[in-house]
Amino acid sequence: GETEFLLLIRAEDEGAGSACAERLRAAVARQPVPLPEAAALGLSVSIGHAAWPASAPAHAPLQRWQDALALAEAALAEARAAGGNRCVAAACPGQEPLAG
Repeated sequence: GETEFLLLIRAEDEGAGSACAERLRAAVARQPVPLPEAAALGLSVSIGHAAWPASAPAHAPLQRWQDALALAEAALAEARAAGGNRCVAAACPGQEPLAG
């Protein structure tokens, strides 16, 4: 099944947020869940993330947290559509998507 949750972190910049998301994804992948009388269950996570509040003037539409959340949800959908087990950084309107 799919479960969603919101995680807020303080990052110095969008690159630091991408790095944090990738560390989280990798940590989940490294920790299989042991099952009784069966092989361990491998886990994966898809992450969509966005920076808020955005500091650059080009990011003016992201001054509301709700807008950043909507972009993060769209990035999550993109990560899932691309096969999952990946991180996708949301692009601010009018910008190219960030790597990560």
